[in-house]
This record gives sequence, C-alpha cells and structure tokens, in this order.
Amino acid sequence: MERIVFVINTEYHLLVACSLICDEYHDRSRFAVQVVEAGSANSPRRRNIVNRSALGVVYDEWDVDSQGTADGNGLGDRVNSLLEAPIDTLVIFLEHHPLNILLAQQVRRKVGTVALAPDGVRPYYQLNFGALRQLVIRFKRFFQVRSELRALNLPHRFPYLPRNGYGEAAYVDQIWAVHPEHVKNRSGKPVRRISVLSSAKAWDTAAALFDFEPGADTGSAEKVAFYVNNLLYDEQLYDEEIKVLRHLYEVSGGRLFIKLHPQTPAVHRDRMAATGATLIETSIPAELYIARLRHSIVVSGWSASLTIENPSCHFYWLTEYFRELGCMYAPIDLVNPTTYIHEARNLDDIVFPSGG
Repeated sequence: MERIVFVINTEYHLLVACSLICDEYHDRSRFAVQVVEAGSANSPRRRNIVNRSALGVVYDEWDVDSQGTADGNGLGDRVNSLLEAPIDTLVIFLEHHPLNILLAQQVRRKVGTVALAPDGVRPYYQLNFGALRQLVIRFKRFFQVRSELRALNLPHRFPYLPRNGYGEAAYVDQIWAVHPEHVKNRSGKPVRRISVLSSAKAWDTAAALFDFEPGADTGSAEKVAFYVNNLLYDEQLYDEEIKVLRHLYEVSGGRLFIKLHPQTPAVHRDRMAATGATLIETSIPAELYIARLRHSIVVSGWSASLTIENPSCHFYWLTEYFRELGCMYAPIDLVNPTTYIHEARNLDDIVFPSGG
C-alpha cells in the first residue's frame, strides 16, 4: 500500500489536497492517505474548517506558529511519529517552510518522493532581478530556519540555499500544477498536471469540509460583481482598490460582494465597507463561491481563486491596471496561466457577460 502525506497550511492547500484525494487517491486498498494541517491553534482558518472527517482519511492538526516552530505542544514527537513508517509521497505547498524542509529531508533519506503542489499563483511567477530586497530576506531566513530546525531537536541537514526560482530546492523532486505549461521551471524537474474541484465528488467534499451553503452570503449569486481582495503592499494600491470597488458597485447596481483576504488591515476593511459592498469575512475559500456564480463578473488583483473555471462568468485580474498606474509590485513577474482570465488595463474593460 502506498503512503501519501499532505502537509497543508491554508484553505487553498486543503482544496488541492481534497481534489487529489477524491479524484486520484480514493482507493483505500491502494493508498493510505494522511493530511497534516500545520498552523496556529488560534487561527481563524482552523475555525472555518468544520468537518475534517468529510475527507475520510487520517487528519491531524499540528500547532505550529507562522515561522514553523513548535508552540510547546510536543511537535517533535508528532514529527517522529509521522516518520516512523516510510512515506512514499510527501506533498508540500510551501517550499521554504521550516517544517516542510525538515520533513522533506527525512522522506528523501528514506527514498520517498517530495512533490511541491501549488500555493496559489506561486508556480506562475518569479522574483525578477530587481528584487534585491527579497534576496536579502531569503538570506536572513536561511539562518533563521536553521535555528528553528535545531529548536525542534530533530536530525536535519543544512536547510537550504536561498533561491528565487520556484521548485529549485534540492529536497523537491516533482512540481505539481494546474497549468504546468506556465510554470517557471528553471530547474527542469518533472512537472505534473493536477486539477482542483474538477469533479462533483471533490466539490461536494470541499463544501462539506467548510459547511458551505451556496447563496448563504451572496443571495441568488446571479449577475453580481464578486471581488476577491488580495493582501496588498502599499497605501497607493489600497487607494486604487477603493476606486475599483466604487466602480464595481456602480456597474453592478449595488450587487457587489467582496471576499476578504484574512490579513486585510481593519482600517482598509472599514473603507471597503463604506463603498456599500457586502463583505464576506469568512475563511471559506473563494473558489467555492466562484464556482456557484452565474452570469457575473469576478475581479481581483491577482488571486489564484480566479483560476477555477466558470464559463458563465467573466474573470479579470488587475495586474496590468495597477501596473499602468505605476503601483504594481514591481519585483514580481506573473504569468496569466489561463485563457479566460482577462487582464484589464482600465476599468471600462470590465464588463458583464451578455445574455443570461
């Protein structure tokens, strides 16, 4: 029997794991599947995953802070227990998370395979040569991670060299992506195509995980403007986002819904609410809402949630719009991996589907 272990950190990671478990690893006579949810016990994300048993696999919750270190809860013992039996495939989503580094190193020592699954749009962008600040941050993390791994009191190799390229870490064997043809794969490692919420079983299981009821927050979810908020980088971007929201509120006749990023500053949430929009503050993944919209427009700065296809809607990223205004985050070179997400250069480019 093949042992598959997913280590997840966000709701999107759980959606990907859910889809793979439902579509590819559902045969319990062939696969022993385990999900490890690594995160803070106090995180709102923990509270919004209400029915973990819906996956039908072994599901563990590990209390780990944002830097990957233990919260005094016996994390080292949990790691040792996980590694007692050989792991054939370890699936991680955050390439440079200290816990993932440690697990990946141990799995590869026992001839297991480490797969890097998508963390949002991360497979489709890389830091360009102007990202000196990001390189400095990586070097600082190099020494910080080493210290954190030592604190776990577990055997590990020197953690990693700071690299800007996706999937280039030595402990990553394969890259998994929804749109493999657009992966920035400078390492030449095998890239495997996967699907997210492409089957009815995967969608129903994901909805059960989050106790999601279509229309609970968006009403009929037809002919609405649905905006997915990103975590932005400076005040100018926040100011421009408010202008975008006012426009969407107007063109939608007041039927504007905003799916908030969990880390959006409170002061900006208040500004967004002042536009008259309905704020959706739950950590339920935006993909579940988007999949049930009809004849609507879905807009975001560059959220990965828009990569889920819904043929009845129009999708728009605002990367080019922000870039034209001179406030796009310059060090990121992002490739649009789809044919259906339009990159709006001005707000008049955003139009509702005809008919419906």
